[in-house]
Amino acid sequence: MNKSPFCFALCGVLLTGCANKAPHHEAPQPIQPNPLQLTRVVQEDIYQSSEYQKYPEVVRYDRYTLISTSPMGGQKYLLAQLVSVNMVGKGKNKYRLTVRQGLEKTLNNTGYTLCRLSSPEITHLFNLPLPKVHYKFGPMKLRDALQMLAGEAHELTVNDSKREVCFERRVTLPTPAEYTVHVENEIKK
Repeated sequence: MNKSPFCFALCGVLLTGCANKAPHHEAPQPIQPNPLQLTRVVQEDIYQSSEYQKYPEVVRYDRYTLISTSPMGGQKYLLAQLVSVNMVGKGKNKYRLTVRQGLEKTLNNTGYTLCRLSSPEITHLFNLPLPKVHYKFGPMKLRDALQMLAGEAHELTVNDSKREVCFERRVTLPTPAEYTVHVENEIKK
């Protein structure tokens, strides 16, 4: 009588029976996060590091294309983004916007909002009619567009934590620069 195949089969059944037993554990306890560790400060701060700006990271994107993975100026500093604005309406009421409406249309999709009325001077500024030359402009930096719409009598203020822009009346008006137009006339013979 050949007992070896029978022994091998019996050992195999015993080993598989032992291997399939799942260990009995208690239900895992949920991990309670420490409320003090929910936020952290990122050490590679793009606003603090000068090395980040000197040597932006460049990666190969395609066979012959290298791209920068660093944010562009307008993505990093929202007031540096370029805006093009066209507020010209249709029909009779083409040019009937106020400075407030012009500022709000300029701020559309920029990440900033216009502040609420804060002082009588700012209320007066916001209620003024928008000059016709300000209905269509750009591309220009958002900071420059907002200062242009408010005029030289007001300076731009920004609350970065709320992403809110507002204006304050200047104490003294800046002296206007001499505007000279340089035209070159070249006569061809």
